[in-house]
Amino acid sequence: MAALICAKAGHRPRLIYRTHLDRGPAKGRRKGFTETDYARLMDAAHQQLGGPIVLVWDNLNTHVSRTMRELIAGDASGAACVDRPPR
Repeated sequence: MAALICAKAGHRPRLIYRTHLDRGPAKGRRKGFTETDYARLMDAAHQQLGGPIVLVWDNLNTHVSRTMRELIAGDASGAACVDRPPR
């Protein structure tokens, strides 16, 4: 499961999440969420919240990958990213 806890001034906090079904072992297939899965989650959050997003990541390899950084940098929603703990 991947989740975002979303807070917007003057509104109640929201939990936006996605689950990942593991369909068993397959050669070359990733078990967890991919960068594309996280991008879809961020897009859903942006659409539901109607504003820019500030992501506070841990240092999971998918979160800090070059692909994820490129997705965030090219995101039209104005997403920003903060690493916690700092690398």
